[in-house]
Amino acid sequence: NYQEKAGDFKYRVGFNLGSVQNEVIQLGNDQPINSASFRTSYISRTQAGMPIACFWGFQTDGIYQTQEEIDLLNEQAAAAMGKKKANFDGKSKPGDVKMKDVDGNGYIDNNDKTWIGNPHPDFTYGVNIELDYKNFDFKLFGQGVYGNDIFMATIYYLESANGYWNLLNTMKDHWTQAGDETNIPRLDIGSQNEANLRYSDRYVKDGSFFRIKSIQLGYTIPNNVTKKIGVENVRVYVNAQNFFSFHNYAGFDPEIGVGRNQGSTVSQRGFLDIGIDRGMYPLSKSLSFGLNLTF
Repeated sequence: NYQEKAGDFKYRVGFNLGSVQNEVIQLGNDQPINSASFRTSYISRTQAGMPIACFWGFQTDGIYQTQEEIDLLNEQAAAAMGKKKANFDGKSKPGDVKMKDVDGNGYIDNNDKTWIGNPHPDFTYGVNIELDYKNFDFKLFGQGVYGNDIFMATIYYLESANGYWNLLNTMKDHWTQAGDETNIPRLDIGSQNEANLRYSDRYVKDGSFFRIKSIQLGYTIPNNVTKKIGVENVRVYVNAQNFFSFHNYAGFDPEIGVGRNQGSTVSQRGFLDIGIDRGMYPLSKSLSFGLNLTF
């Protein structure tokens, strides 16, 4: 904190910076804990040696561009399995999302799931500014986080290749032909294939943000005026909350937070449900006017 005065002008500035590093040391029976239920699976995993409730899923490796690319991978998968024919990753087609063979066994299965994101920020910070000049006063409070990931679960619906509802604007960039440089897969209207919607790093977005939580501007009416109406002090002010946010997140609001615990048991959206955006309602903006009277 720092404060200074120069004539009729006074100012106070405060800044804080914090960082929390966490690592799971040991779990009962050394078994990982899956959490953050969504649809028919789980998004997060808690495991010894890692931070709590990190995101777990597939790593992507672009988009399949040609059938020849898929055929070559299928041949390699068949050789790895010792079969005449096999699929590298199901019935993939050009325009589908290509997953990484993380375990190196020659094909894609659940053993290729790995860590794809961390919901915990590298650091959090906040700032307070107070300015006074004669009868005017100004106050600002802001806070932010840096380095955390958000799992944007709404992509399951808003970037669905077979959705018949409103979609994100990014769907205009979906794959259409070989050579397209995009991470949005082909349209697949009417198909029940959900391979492209498997939980992967496609869902993981930067959650860093800075938000000005509150701005207030006030004016204190001079005493020689207020005494005429029998009032010792009159201050009028205008206050704006959550009006300004700075971030690159594509969802409604990057301030996601942590799921709640229900009673003595952990619900599917309990305290291991961190940084999961299922379409939560964003913080509302408010503008208020006030009057402080002292008699």
